[in-house]
This record gives sequence, structure tokens and C-alpha cells, in this order.
Amino acid sequence: MIRALARVLLISGAFMFLLPMTFTTIEFHGGAAHALGLGLFFSAAYYGIGSLMSHSLQRLFGGLEQAKKFVPLWVAIFWAVTAGLLKLTAFLLPDLLTVYGWAAATGAGLVLLFIGVVTAGSPCNKASRSETSR
Repeated sequence: MIRALARVLLISGAFMFLLPMTFTTIEFHGGAAHALGLGLFFSAAYYGIGSLMSHSLQRLFGGLEQAKKFVPLWVAIFWAVTAGLLKLTAFLLPDLLTVYGWAAATGAGLVLLFIGVVTAGSPCNKASRSETSR
């Protein structure tokens, strides 16, 4: 719960401050409530896309050990999806967010991917905690 809240707040702060200051071709035109809404949307999208990708890789390759070989592919797909989602959001909400070009979208996607990875919970930690509580 705390990680999810931290993720929403970090993504909201990134939309309000970090992305417009880092990339001159990204403009955010909203306030704190709009940034929180975008943070919630991107957090839910990360959760959904991450769950879908991890389950599909496990099913496709027969287990977690085989799926670990494809972590670079997972990161590349997640990065591309994040950049595409950012451009789609800017297209659907032009009064709130403006992203000029794919170069800025991929750079911002990398920043948002980093926030997502840092605030993500590790399934290995959950498994070790449940084994020690038995």
C-alpha cells in the first residue's frame, strides 16, 4: 500500500516538475489534482501491463527460470509501452499534457519506467516472507 502511494506521488511529481524541467518539449498544464489523476492512471496502467506481461512470459516459457532470460525484452517492451501511453495521453488530453516528438516521449518513458521499477515490490521478497511466517 505504501509503495503504491509512493509510486502515485512520485509519478505525479514527475509530471508536475521533473519531466517539464528535464525535457523542454514536454509541457504540463494542470495543477496538483490533475497530476494526481495522471499518477493514478499511470500506476494502474503499470500494474495491469506488468501483470499481463509477467503472466504471459511465465505461461509462454513454462516458468520463472526460463522467463528470467527475457528480462531485457520485458524492459524494452515496458519502456516502449510507457512512451506510447505518454503520447496517447498527450493526444487525448492536449489541454493537460503536451509532448512534442517521440524523443521526449521515450526519454520521459525511461524516467517513468525507473520510477516504476524503484517502487515495484519484488515477488521474491513476498515469497521469502511467506515462507518465514510458517
